[in-house]
Amino acid sequence: GIEGPVRETLRRYYHCIDSKDMEELLDAYEKHCMFTFVSETTVKECTHPGTTAYHEFLQRRSHNLLLPTNRKHPLRELCHGRAATVNFLRDLYGKFKTEHSVAQFQIEAELMDPVVVATVHGAYSYTLA
Repeated sequence: GIEGPVRETLRRYYHCIDSKDMEELLDAYEKHCMFTFVSETTVKECTHPGTTAYHEFLQRRSHNLLLPTNRKHPLRELCHGRAATVNFLRDLYGKFKTEHSVAQFQIEAELMDPVVVATVHGAYSYTLA
């Protein structure tokens, strides 16, 4: 099925994220793309000061409609265009050394011609850079 090509795309994508080679990601997005990011609101195991700050950063930038501020302004954190998207990702991952285990990701994907819709669940590790 379509999951194989989606997994390969994610492998290449997260290689750029983990290696901090964000410029290569510019070609991954169309000129007029829109990008959104959703962070889990229920994570409570943030004990290290850096982890707590990162989680708070994620919540401020999240487009999660369960957050009250996003219900009032649902398009507040939507990125428009490839440069804004890559800058968002640079801000999101730039302060941390990340390692994504794409082989462990759970992927559900459907081809809805001409678009592939994918839902990805997985975890990654990070340390303060």
